[in-house]
Amino acid sequence: MASVVKIKRSSVQGKAPTTSDITAGEIALNTRDGKLFSSDGTAVFEVGANLHSLSVGTGGISVGNGAFTLPTTDGVADQILVTDGNGVLQWRNQSGGSALAFKQYSYIAANNQLTFTGVDNFGSTLGYIEDKISVYLNGVKLLANTDYTATNGTSIVLSANTAQDDTLDIQTYTGVSGFVSVDAAIVANTVTHTSATQVVADSFLKTSFRSAKYIVQAEDTDHNNKYQVTEVLLIHNGSSTFTTEYGTVATSTSIVSIDSDVSGNDVRLLITPTSTNTKIKITRTSIMV
Repeated sequence: MASVVKIKRSSVQGKAPTTSDITAGEIALNTRDGKLFSSDGTAVFEVGANLHSLSVGTGGISVGNGAFTLPTTDGVADQILVTDGNGVLQWRNQSGGSALAFKQYSYIAANNQLTFTGVDNFGSTLGYIEDKISVYLNGVKLLANTDYTATNGTSIVLSANTAQDDTLDIQTYTGVSGFVSVDAAIVANTVTHTSATQVVADSFLKTSFRSAKYIVQAEDTDHNNKYQVTEVLLIHNGSSTFTTEYGTVATSTSIVSIDSDVSGNDVRLLITPTSTNTKIKITRTSIMV
């Protein structure tokens, strides 16, 4: 009967050999985790499928049996990965934000040049969002997909050759962070209060948000036709709050007063009703620290 050859092994979950356990080219097995290890003499690495860590050479990676394919090179600083909807991931400039920042790239053309990419005359590397660019040749605006093609966020390909020393200008618009659609949260809250005393209508972490805008609606449920709405701007410095109230509209007399404070780690919106039973509804738009 043939002899059974066994390699170094462990059945302890999470246990991996060290260079003291195996030498260069030697193999060890963790039977509990189903992992195979070897060594190059200075470090231990995993071998085979379902690896805990992986280093891949040239050629790129196709993940999920071709479900999506990662790019084969790195992008430029601050770019993000986006999909084309067909499983191909590409590096693109960020498009978040509710405001736009303008940037212009300028190139001096060589004779018969079609493709413009890379560093421009002022040392900036071309990067753009496809639907947020304008392209000009010698001051004349070109038509997208007719006079030029923009497909990859890093180059512009003209449909007709340029002449020597023609000027190509590319104007781009990119998202600016720190605006509502990027760094803000919108929440709503309802408080039904049964006392004419101060109540915490809303609170947020002072380490998460620096400022907030409130719309406050109050209803005196003991009296018909007593409603009030007002807007409040609030900002804090970590220990104190500063507010202004404006745009107040009431169907009768004022039925709430508004204050704020910092309590521990929370910034609080404080409301004091004038009646015993009051329903308070708020919406808050808060901007991150």
